[in-house]
Amino acid sequence: MTDRIAEIQKRADAATSGPWCTDSWEIYQGTEYMPGISMWIGETCRGMTSMEQDRADAAFVAAARTDIPWLIAEVTRLRGEVDSLAAENAVLERALGLNEEAAA
Repeated sequence: MTDRIAEIQKRADAATSGPWCTDSWEIYQGTEYMPGISMWIGETCRGMTSMEQDRADAAFVAAARTDIPWLIAEVTRLRGEVDSLAAENAVLERALGLNEEAAA
């Protein structure tokens, strides 16, 4: 895991557990906003843009709570796959005599 991915993972781990949902521009913990029950997480800067944009921003932030851990897991999986394929490729290169070190 790179330092950047580790930093992102650390922030994700420290955040309130997800999933998160929205009620207009406000963000709450849970899959669906329930007045008086859902825990308030935060809100976007309403009134700075259109209400439609405020809602889109809040939806993005709320989705990031589950999207970021999924993306980190996918990056980790793909890096593992790349490492595995690189190792397999090195074995095949040696077997075919294509590796410069083997040719020396």
